[in-house]
Amino acid sequence: SFISILKMAYEFAASNINGYVDDEKAIAIADVLKKASYSDALKYVSMRENSWGRGMFDKLFPDSHFIIVNCFDGILGALVSLHNIGVYTVKLSSKSFVINNKPSSKILINNIKDKSHKIFHNNDAVFILFNNCQ
Repeated sequence: SFISILKMAYEFAASNINGYVDDEKAIAIADVLKKASYSDALKYVSMRENSWGRGMFDKLFPDSHFIIVNCFDGILGALVSLHNIGVYTVKLSSKSFVINNKPSSKILINNIKDKSHKIFHNNDAVFILFNNCQ
């Protein structure tokens, strides 16, 4: 459900982006999650065409889910891609989060078969790949 997608994106951002939990939208999202309001979750989550280059990621990381938290058009958002289910965008904030003059960006790759995960940061090679897939 869209509430689950919102929860995944929110928790990943809250755990990995400094200062995010104090953001006005983060506080509003936490309230949506607390109330489990599906109609309010729709204000933040939308389904997306699978056209962002997932094929290249699938070759490198087969059988995996992804959460990408990044500044999209100057605001913090997330791309949540669930293997064989769908791709979703999540509006996490109305502003960007910048650390050392670079936008805060993280990628979580969760391998379904191995039941393992890895988090990549701004300068990791997987980010260069992601930026070339957009």
